[in-house]
This record gives sequence, structure tokens and C-alpha cells, in this order.
Amino acid sequence: MKIYYDKGIELKELEDEVIGIIGYGIQGRSHALNLRDSGVKVIVSNRKDGYYQQAVDDGFDVHEPGELVKKASIVMMLIPDQSHKEVFNKFISPNLKEGSMLTVAHGYSIRFNQVVYPKNIDLVLLAPRFPGGVLRKNFLKNKGTLAFFDVVNDFTGRAEKRGLALAKAIGFAMEGCLLN
Repeated sequence: MKIYYDKGIELKELEDEVIGIIGYGIQGRSHALNLRDSGVKVIVSNRKDGYYQQAVDDGFDVHEPGELVKKASIVMMLIPDQSHKEVFNKFISPNLKEGSMLTVAHGYSIRFNQVVYPKNIDLVLLAPRFPGGVLRKNFLKNKGTLAFFDVVNDFTGRAEKRGLALAKAIGFAMEGCLLN
């Protein structure tokens, strides 16, 4: 097992990236707020429900999922596993650009072929072990939150660096809380 720390992880890997978060619920809100507070460009997508309104109230422009994927270079799928296949096939897959990075917070949809990703993208698992509320609270206290990290597909040769920078910006690498 490898343990990652903030020191040595460069946020500059995200300078030219646009992070698109699909799902502003239990995980998505905390991820988006932490990324924005870390100086990263973030856009969000959510169906029109209470989470959608929360995203608007938090100052985010909320996009349709296909539009978000077209604008983002890194797409974080932070929706329930049972929705991955439909959302991926309908909105993400047709709009992913070569060299983009897809990030999932759970490995189920990848492991059980619910999401069959193209080989010309980076694919990273960034799996928090706590609900988003804990993540946000810890981030605001400069404390880490336990998460697991893995590179599933490295098309660009930069998947690990981009994935680790994303983890740092979200708050997973503080205090050695990011594990592989």
C-alpha cells in the first residue's frame, strides 16, 4: 500500500483544466466547493431537484450533463452507481474528448462493466471513505479525509499526476489520508 501526502503533489497540474462534476449531492457539493476554494476551475451538473438549487445558491452555473462534458477536461461522476451506466452512455461517452480524464468515486460500475470507457482517456478512481459533509468540514479545518486512489487507465501519461492534484485540491492528501 502506498500513502500519498500533500507535499510533492503539484496543483499546477490542474492549471489549464476544467473540472466538471456530475452530481451535486452527498459527495458532489463538497468536492465542488473544495476544488473552488483550492483555486481550481469547476463547473457542475445536476438534475433539477433540491441539489440543483443548492448548486445555484452556492454560486455555480449548472449545466446539462452533455454540455458539461464538452466543456470539461476532467469529469467527475459523483452520482449513485446505479445511474452510472445510463448517464455515461447518454451524456458522457458521446461528448468525451481524447485525453480527457474520467474520475469515479466508486469502482462498481467499472469493475462490473456498467461503464465501458474508451481507451483514449485517463480513468482514475478517487474514492472517499466518508460522506461529503465530513470531507467539507475536514477541508475547512485543514484536516485530511481518508480516500483511496488508483489509476485505471493512463492514456496521456499524466493520469497519476492529474489524479493526485485533484485529490490534493479536494482535500484527500492532507495528513497522508490518500491511499493506493
